[in-house]
Amino acid sequence: CMLHSNPQSAAVVGIGVGQTAKSFLLYPIHQIDCIDIEKAVFPIIKNHFKGLWLDDSRINVIVDDGRDYLKNTSKKYDILSIEIGQLFRAQCAPFYSVEFYQSVKKNLNSNAIVSQFVPLNFLDKTLFLRVVKTFIKVFPHSTLWYNSHEFLLIGTVDDAVKLDSERITALLKKKEIFSDCSFSIWGGKQYAYNRLENVAASFICGPITLDTVTYQYTILVNDRLDLEYAAANHQKYQLEELNSIIDFIMLRCDPVISVFKESISDSLVNLSEFTRKHNLLNIKAVSFLQKHLQTGEVEDLKSAFMLNPLNLDVIMNTAIFASQNNDFDGAFQLYYRIISIDSTYSPSY
Repeated sequence: CMLHSNPQSAAVVGIGVGQTAKSFLLYPIHQIDCIDIEKAVFPIIKNHFKGLWLDDSRINVIVDDGRDYLKNTSKKYDILSIEIGQLFRAQCAPFYSVEFYQSVKKNLNSNAIVSQFVPLNFLDKTLFLRVVKTFIKVFPHSTLWYNSHEFLLIGTVDDAVKLDSERITALLKKKEIFSDCSFSIWGGKQYAYNRLENVAASFICGPITLDTVTYQYTILVNDRLDLEYAAANHQKYQLEELNSIIDFIMLRCDPVISVFKESISDSLVNLSEFTRKHNLLNIKAVSFLQKHLQTGEVEDLKSAFMLNPLNLDVIMNTAIFASQNNDFDGAFQLYYRIISIDSTYSPSY
């Protein structure tokens, strides 16, 4: 919603636990269509994930296959969020095909935004670039963004999205939006998304770069099962290929200033560039940490710490390792470091 100047209508395809749709309600949107093929997911959200927001009059629950619904409806949206990220699930891969995007385009208003999850853990570098290529084939004015452990493709019908610093700052002054954006992926409140520099740090690259890095790759189509086979092999992609994707992208980031509508201060640019670098490194750090937790390999924990020493989970597990090896002074220093970064991080207590 921060990327659209005045969204009036939105749709979420693949509701998950409802986090996106719930956040949309904080903005002056008139109607939000929540589309999911699984009927049971809505009462689960309501009963187990603080889902009373589903009773809001602006929420419209639609139990249907997202592809079929969008293909057959005449409705158009200002924001369309596609959140089918788990490629190992049956019939998820077609949500990444050129045919699906071509169908989706007719559901967008002239100034609309469409977002698509890019689940890195299920892709090697070639397939990642093919996913991007397919999206920009239909939405050539697209940008790539960081989103925790994955990327987001943001497409538009017209010009690429730009950050309006005045509008975003005004939105973040609203108590509900400030609170909703108060989370951080790593590093505590200094790197929370209720700060303009951290919103900007999610930007990775724009249309020209995306076109340049994908020009030699083929698009994904419905009659080939490339993504389905990739999902079946996703375990082997989790570290080596993930690191390959991140290393590739880090060398091709566009300047943060290029995503703003207006000039911004050098200090904000520098803060955003620093945070963006660590956002990307954090994806690798988490991958190494997960491997350490699975195998107990110490070198993986060391790699995670070197990649992002501000990741609280990484620091915590390093402290646990230190105490298990009778390095109690080192463990204490690490626990103290966690508290100094984020005093609300409960596992450290």
